[in-house]
Amino acid sequence: VLCCAVLCCAVLCCAMQCCATQVYTKEDVAEIVEHGRMMGVRVVPEVDMPGHMESWGLQGDYDLTIDVGDRHHRGAYGIANLASADLYGVMRKLLLEVVPWFADEVFMFGGDETACPYNECDYPDPKQCPHVAPAHGGVCPPSAWMQDAGVQRWAAAHNISRHDELFTWFADQVEAMLA
Repeated sequence: VLCCAVLCCAVLCCAMQCCATQVYTKEDVAEIVEHGRMMGVRVVPEVDMPGHMESWGLQGDYDLTIDVGDRHHRGAYGIANLASADLYGVMRKLLLEVVPWFADEVFMFGGDETACPYNECDYPDPKQCPHVAPAHGGVCPPSAWMQDAGVQRWAAAHNISRHDELFTWFADQVEAMLA
């Protein structure tokens, strides 16, 4: 499976009018999809969310992401700001534009790296997490979503109290947009 995460990030930038160069056009995608088909390769889109969204945070007039600081050796690392009034409209616009470009019924949205504040620790056994320190009692600290005051207020208003419930809510929104 060949994923085009870079493509989707580029389309997002253009949809948000922050760049106009060095992007895949709809015609480029059609050519890539057709070449893949001719070679027996499925080309499916991936919009990596709700983690790895720091490029979404570059849109100055929007609060689409929460900057959770230095992750993956980057100065800033963004995850979806579930409390953002703009996030879901931008997601919908992006998906409605990009998904039809692909012939495949499969769509990837990533879905990783939001559980731990370090955005790396989706371990079944938290004690395996390299970031868990004795100070945390062998348990991962609260997720970045659960540490953000705006998301906490939003979650409380939606009767959500745990990270896994936040993620399920987010995934349900993406699924509804793709239906």
